[in-house]
Amino acid sequence: ATAEYAAVRSLSSPLLSADTIILSFLPSLPGLRTATLEVTFDNGSTVTIPLSGSAVGRKPLSIATANVGTDTLGANVAVPITIEGLDQPNDVDLSLHYIGSIVYQGSKSLDGTVLDIPGEEEPGRSRLHIRNASSAQIAGYANFIVFDDSLTVESATFDSLHIPGPILPCDYIISEDPAISHITSLSGCDIPFLSRLIHLEESPYLAIVPNPTTGLITLSSDRNLGPATITVIDGLGTERSRIQSDIAANIPLHITLPATAGIYAIRIESASTHSESNIIVIR
Repeated sequence: ATAEYAAVRSLSSPLLSADTIILSFLPSLPGLRTATLEVTFDNGSTVTIPLSGSAVGRKPLSIATANVGTDTLGANVAVPITIEGLDQPNDVDLSLHYIGSIVYQGSKSLDGTVLDIPGEEEPGRSRLHIRNASSAQIAGYANFIVFDDSLTVESATFDSLHIPGPILPCDYIISEDPAISHITSLSGCDIPFLSRLIHLEESPYLAIVPNPTTGLITLSSDRNLGPATITVIDGLGTERSRIQSDIAANIPLHITLPATAGIYAIRIESASTHSESNIIVIR
């Protein structure tokens, strides 16, 4: 531990009665640190002075969160924000980043105080200020509406932790590891289509050609509809045929209509769409 002590001011030569020596103590590890100081005079005599000091270690400080989920498209979820390692309640700043088809609704403390710093919000990011955060207790929530129509996995990430105010930064070792919350919703082949319909109010574009036709039509869609039921109904309301088929984006589906001339309704039903078109058959 000798290297942790250093002379800031040494004795003069020749020695004066008012001389003092000043030492610095810069411990590298927490705990009791001992050493000795030896002073040798011109006459060869030596004085040994024991040195002892206790070092207080820097405390780790980090952000924690948890995964959240919902079984309802368009539902709200609250992602918890927790600060780990504070000695006492203190203000903290941190950054929030979010990706995927989730809609950010702002962050709030447990008493409803808005945590987003004005002017520090942009798409996919917000800077938060939390007052009087306590260690290992939920300090607030980041709120989102959850959809599932993106190829990106939904998540919220917290990082860039900072302690404003009078506390010395040397009191803590602030972790650079981000805290990530994975946000999950419904899963399944039809969910993205339903989500786009609810979230973006987008309906698929369906084309049926030719019209009029001599009996053969081609059905195509600009997006995947998945399993669908295609029903052909004549002018009297009688069902003439029913087809079960997957409708994939930009892949034509050929359908043969009844031999009798007339006007037929083509009804298409899937998890994400319900449409009906009239087709004229001429012979």
